[in-house]
Amino acid sequence: MEQSAKETLELVLKASNEGVWDWQVGSEEIYYSPRFLSFIQCDEITAPNFMSQPQRLIHAEDVGDFRKELELALMDTEERLFAIDCRFLKSDRTTCWLRIRAIVVRDSQGQAIRLAGSAIDISQRKEAEIALNEERSMLKTVLDSVPLHIYYKDTESRFVLINKQLAEWIGAGTPENALGKTDKDFYAEEGWQKFREDELRIMQTRQSMVGEIEREIWNNREDSWVQTVKVPWIDSHGQVLGVFGVGNRVTELVKAQKQLESLALDLHTKNKEFEEELHLAKEIQQALLPDASSRSHSSSSQRQNNNNTSQTTSWRNHLELAETYLPAADLAGDYYEVFSISPDKVGLFICDVMGHGVRSALVVSMIRGVIEKARSSQGDAERFITTINDGLSGILGRAGLTLFATACYTVIDFRAGQLEIVSAGHNFPYVLRKDGTQHRFHRRARGRALGLFSTAQYRATQIALADISGFVLYTDGLFEANSPEGEEWGCKRMFAAIERHRHRDIHSMIKHLILDAQQWSADQAFEDDVCVLGAFLKNS
Repeated sequence: MEQSAKETLELVLKASNEGVWDWQVGSEEIYYSPRFLSFIQCDEITAPNFMSQPQRLIHAEDVGDFRKELELALMDTEERLFAIDCRFLKSDRTTCWLRIRAIVVRDSQGQAIRLAGSAIDISQRKEAEIALNEERSMLKTVLDSVPLHIYYKDTESRFVLINKQLAEWIGAGTPENALGKTDKDFYAEEGWQKFREDELRIMQTRQSMVGEIEREIWNNREDSWVQTVKVPWIDSHGQVLGVFGVGNRVTELVKAQKQLESLALDLHTKNKEFEEELHLAKEIQQALLPDASSRSHSSSSQRQNNNNTSQTTSWRNHLELAETYLPAADLAGDYYEVFSISPDKVGLFICDVMGHGVRSALVVSMIRGVIEKARSSQGDAERFITTINDGLSGILGRAGLTLFATACYTVIDFRAGQLEIVSAGHNFPYVLRKDGTQHRFHRRARGRALGLFSTAQYRATQIALADISGFVLYTDGLFEANSPEGEEWGCKRMFAAIERHRHRDIHSMIKHLILDAQQWSADQAFEDDVCVLGAFLKNS
């Protein structure tokens, strides 16, 4: 029976991946199970006693806390447990995080005579916690750096996230003091009731409220005005969780409008500027939701089409486009857009932000905001990329962040019969030449990535349209697809696939290109965002 129990215990410990240890208090000898010894890469002979000599096994920064917790556990006659998480030094001087738990055994006088416990390696979880905290810290830095009021509210209109500017404005002092509270805690009844009615309507109809001037009615201070964007906060399952809002203080402008009607035109101009700032913050929220980049592209493309309805878009008669956008996670860092510059000229833009998750999605939203201000230079590829780099470098510099994005911008000029290409650290497009050869780009033509150096210069490459039948823009998530054995698909195989399918129509070619990459990876899943934008010249 005892042997069976022992075997059962060993099986349980093996399944739980735990090591055990047993120490007679005051003794220099300690028992370590083989699993515990594997954690610290020691054997029974060389392994020091981490209870009596913690400095020999425990990281110097954690020794103090370890000794303090051990002393409390031994001295407190009511305490039966000893627990701590700390870093242990392996034999190669690298570290691992171990979770230590033990039972304190006492004699009849309450004196601790023995500690028997277990240990489990929690290094991966600790590293994940550290990475998550870093991302949260960066997100907080950006949100608190934007000169706008940003918040999330739940379905009861209680604050669940609020940035520093808004917390100070409403009198909460810090964001933490506002969490769980509602507008009722800060505004007069007439004011907070109106806000609540708006939020209920937004959640029920799922219709956003954009650009409305709201009056803030206070109990003990002068009324103020804010220009507001409020949109429904929806999770990945389509459930409404509450409302996301962005506000910009416009009190002085409203007062000026009330005083002098002649200033109406200036007020309109200022409001347009504020709308651009609000648009940047709105894109931050959209980037935090699943498929945010896809939705952003659709709305941006529609806006661009609306802006050019007065033009005869003859370039559409010469060009066939197809695109595929496959984010690897809810928060994506790839982005593309098509600009109708003139009836005979079109621009294709693609970019890939460093990293994943919140950071990359925020940079995508920043790039979108900068593009809005660079539209006048879309016809000049070098100037357009330079303008975007200047804007992004300025934003990241003010926020104290070191992030970057690679990008490639092409301008097709059918009147001039020329394709102009500028790379900002991005892979050049694959050009489908009519003679079947592969186009070689000069290595110096690839400029620096966006956001790193405000003084970066960019150089355009020109190709005659008469020499090509089309080209394909792509991000690295496509050719970095890995096989089950860990081998990368690579540019060589990707280029071969493009050539293999070049006889198809552009939509079919892009579709089969993606299928080839998915077949290579076997599980049909991409580890990174994938964005592909293909262009075929008609009648070429």
